[in-house]
Amino acid sequence: GVLTLVFGALAVAATASQQQGSLEPKIGEIVPNVAASSDNCNGNFVLIRMVDPTPAMLRRAQRIEIETGGTHQVLIGLDVGHTSEESESFTLKELFRTFGNRTLKITNEDLFALYPEIRDLPHSNYKSRGPLWNFHEEAVQTCLHQYEKQMNKKWNGCGLWVLEDDIEYTGNWQQLFTKYESQSPDFINSKPEEKNFFKGIGWHNAASEAFRTKFVSKDGMVHRGHEHITYRSRKFLDIVSQELANGVHGISEWASPTYASVLGLRLMAIDDDDISRWYHLGHFFPVQPSVISLMQSQGQAKLMHPVKF
Repeated sequence: GVLTLVFGALAVAATASQQQGSLEPKIGEIVPNVAASSDNCNGNFVLIRMVDPTPAMLRRAQRIEIETGGTHQVLIGLDVGHTSEESESFTLKELFRTFGNRTLKITNEDLFALYPEIRDLPHSNYKSRGPLWNFHEEAVQTCLHQYEKQMNKKWNGCGLWVLEDDIEYTGNWQQLFTKYESQSPDFINSKPEEKNFFKGIGWHNAASEAFRTKFVSKDGMVHRGHEHITYRSRKFLDIVSQELANGVHGISEWASPTYASVLGLRLMAIDDDDISRWYHLGHFFPVQPSVISLMQSQGQAKLMHPVKF
């Protein structure tokens, strides 16, 4: 597997005691941790997932590393299978120069190598980007697997922030990370809600039978949330890695919070006070540089999305 699963047995015991398909606890309810995190882990990491990096995206990644003062090592998960020639000509050399072998070059084939059964799932190529952008937990594990290959050592982080390349924060990243890490979460997203898995655009068709059997409630409910910025504890990563190895695959924003809830992990949400009104307008209304500059000049510390420049 990608990660050494110290707590697999404990996770199985914990889930076995739950009624199959239950969605308890409800969103926002704090529950005891099912296992203790590794005592020998090495700090928190930040994984920024990129496709076509721009100079501004590169500067944002550098700012995270500067503002965290080395407490959070930045990794770049670069989908080289969809990187345009234009991006490669003016940004990639600087990206590699700045982050070196912490720039993790990945493709859909790397994910298929770890989870070949995903090839047979419908929607695995949704929106042409393929499974790297539709199966979030599998993509994260693919990045960590690539880290171990490129660094020639095991990934031993205590936790992992995962950011999309078009997320911006107008405050200090260190202060934002510390605010939430201090509360010992296992998974963080934003705007979580319960949704019926079988209504909408057909995400249920992309989930494996093992996911539908174990993680979808009897009345068809799952958890969902926005994942422009998320956090995963080491415990969450270890336990979910075992589920993936057992053929459990859920798609996009539906899977991760559902894993946390059903497996009895601590699910938290980004506070609304930390989110700007621009955050959830979708990709049709990209945030302009003037808006970001204005908010920074006013001392407003807010998450903003999408920031495409």
